[in-house]
Amino acid sequence: MARFRCCGNHSTAGHAATCSMKPPDYQRPVVTQTEDDRRERETGCQFDILRFQHIGECKGTCDEEPETIQFQDPNTLVIVLVEIDPNDEQAEQKLKELERRGFRRLSENDLRNLVELHERGEVQLRVESMTLDQFEEKTRAPEIDDPYLSISQCADILGFSKSWVRELCRRGRFEGAIKLIGKWAVPQSAVLLPD
Repeated sequence: MARFRCCGNHSTAGHAATCSMKPPDYQRPVVTQTEDDRRERETGCQFDILRFQHIGECKGTCDEEPETIQFQDPNTLVIVLVEIDPNDEQAEQKLKELERRGFRRLSENDLRNLVELHERGEVQLRVESMTLDQFEEKTRAPEIDDPYLSISQCADILGFSKSWVRELCRRGRFEGAIKLIGKWAVPQSAVLLPD
């Protein structure tokens, strides 16, 4: 059974009497939108949790130098020529999984239409070539051993109000908590001890 990291008590028994994370009188604070909440949404950084980098410009709430992340031109369509090993018995299954994740196989007509659009200057094309295994590896989402929790999930687990959990995030009480497009994301390991 999981235990709270803040005091070590089992979650079904509630927090220890000496738990440092409890609200001052352990009454659930009234959930209202405070000026801090509004300002937090307006000044919070946009952060890409999968790539662990800012989207655009840091707005100064991350205790580090503002930075700008440059992305590839969004108006350029990337076509990947996937080389398939004829001995790969799993190739068709891998391609179906890629399609399930949103990638699309282009027919000859699709390619002809794209070339025509490119020649008329209506679309920019970039062509890359790689093996099926390389493409699968490049597009695979990283495995996350320590999932991030939303404010609501933390509040449910800890038995606190959402506003108190937000306040704890602002005070830096959850190690590794980050702001994602104006909302907090807290690593599960900052809330619960491992079994």
